[in-house]
Amino acid sequence: MTFIEALHVNKAFNGRDILKDVSFTIKEGNIIGLLGPNGAGKTTMIRLLNGVIEATNGKMKVMGYDPKTQGDEIRMKAGIVTESAALYHDMSAWDNLVFFSKIYNAYNPKRITHLLEQFEMLEKKDHLVGTFSTGMKKELPLQRRCSISLNFCSWMSRQMV
Repeated sequence: MTFIEALHVNKAFNGRDILKDVSFTIKEGNIIGLLGPNGAGKTTMIRLLNGVIEATNGKMKVMGYDPKTQGDEIRMKAGIVTESAALYHDMSAWDNLVFFSKIYNAYNPKRITHLLEQFEMLEKKDHLVGTFSTGMKKELPLQRRCSISLNFCSWMSRQMV
């Protein structure tokens, strides 16, 4: 099944082409990397696929949704974790996960506990995020995303097997 499809996507900002005629298909279950030099349009492509910005032209589908008109649905089901994912460093891991899950009306303490166990961070749940190692700070946004979206968590679990 096709998970993501981009057909002849273009994006221009202030008359400058950022993406030109980009086309690709990603099947469900595949792991891909989006690589390129600074300014190549990687972040722009991610924003387009999530419906945060609109393409100048071209067509896209993500999980069957059109990012142009159904970006909210995509963002609720997809997990995007960037290198600079926001965390509150003066809050504990537990409080961060609770806070973000409540924003998305997805609060489930059993799920949060399970995620902390899966990432071997349960014993650190009450520690301030600012005291975490770089690796732990990169794992916590994945847990945050899983606390919000079961679809992303299920996908990630299948990929890690």
